[in-house]
Amino acid sequence: MPGSFYEFISRDVDPATGRLDLSFDAGNATGIFATTSVKG
Repeated sequence: MPGSFYEFISRDVDPATGRLDLSFDAGNATGIFATTSVKG
C-alpha cells in the first residue's frame, strides 16, 4: 500500500531492569518518515 512501511526491529534487555526495552525512539521514527516522504 503506498505510504505504508513495515518496521523490523529487535529489542534488547535493559540491564538495569532485566526486562525488554520497549521504549519509543522518536529519532528513529522521524528518520523512517523522512525516507518515506514524497516530494511534490
